[in-house]
Amino acid sequence: MNSETTATAGAGGGERAGARQVARHLPGPFLSRVCIRTREGYRWGECLVESSPSYLDAPHLLYLQQSLAGTPAARYARVPTLADDRTSVHSEVSTAALLSDVVFSDDGCTHSWVRDSFAHLGAFLAHLHAVPVTSAALPLRQRAAWLDAAPTAAAGIGNARAALERTDLPIVRIAAQLDDAPPNFDPDRAAAGGIPGRLVHGRFSTASCVPGALPLVLGWREAGVGEPWEDLAYLLRDLIQAAVATGGTDAKARCAQIFVSSYQDARGSVLTPGELARLTLGTAARIVDHVALRAWAASDQRGALALLRGADRVLPEVLAAVGRRRAVT
Repeated sequence: MNSETTATAGAGGGERAGARQVARHLPGPFLSRVCIRTREGYRWGECLVESSPSYLDAPHLLYLQQSLAGTPAARYARVPTLADDRTSVHSEVSTAALLSDVVFSDDGCTHSWVRDSFAHLGAFLAHLHAVPVTSAALPLRQRAAWLDAAPTAAAGIGNARAALERTDLPIVRIAAQLDDAPPNFDPDRAAAGGIPGRLVHGRFSTASCVPGALPLVLGWREAGVGEPWEDLAYLLRDLIQAAVATGGTDAKARCAQIFVSSYQDARGSVLTPGELARLTLGTAARIVDHVALRAWAASDQRGALALLRGADRVLPEVLAAVGRRRAVT
């Protein structure tokens, strides 16, 4: 059964009825995403290319759901259930749209409701990162789950990144510093079941968020215990790449500022200079990683390099908006 029919069958109804109701199909190198129309609204499903213990299984997802219950983060989270070890299915939402649809448009970030969405998402992340969990119950995330799930692809992406690093652009030099920086927690203690960091989503991009008066957050199979800057960096990466693709850097930087300010307000403290430095390195690294993924998946080194050069120009403006005045190169 392919990803489309699996997701629709898991969302209710037979395969033939579900297939006629497919609203969106977003294939990818590591998973495919399908949104179907239901009587109650729309329902997203995700199907991994191949199963892997790197992704959360049913007991992990149940633990995650129980951990979120009763917290301020719960109203945003749409933790899926599993139809099988490859396929996860979310509960109904009111639209097939994703926040990425509007962010990656010419004037999307100028709309007040989009800015409100980023304010909500900043508060959501602060609440999420306050949920007490340990790596004894959820995986320790020191890099993206899909890299552990697909080592052959990870090697190819690593080669593509190495080629990009030879450009010696400032953004590449900034990203490289993350490899040398020690984590903000002790991985050995984490492996022993201590409390090393915070609950992180693991793939917190605008493509994982459903827009609305209250934005909803999908995904979750890559969640685990990690460092909060990782989630923040994923969303900043999207805003920077959207500015490169569609312009409107000022509006995208403003959304970044609202997002981080809301995060600080909800957690009750501003980011420290050390946290801002870590966020700077992490945002640059997420961009370089994503560009390397594009270069590998599309065999488009030239297009990837153009995107990286554009991101190098936009990165300082977005980082300045969130409080980082100078990126160390």
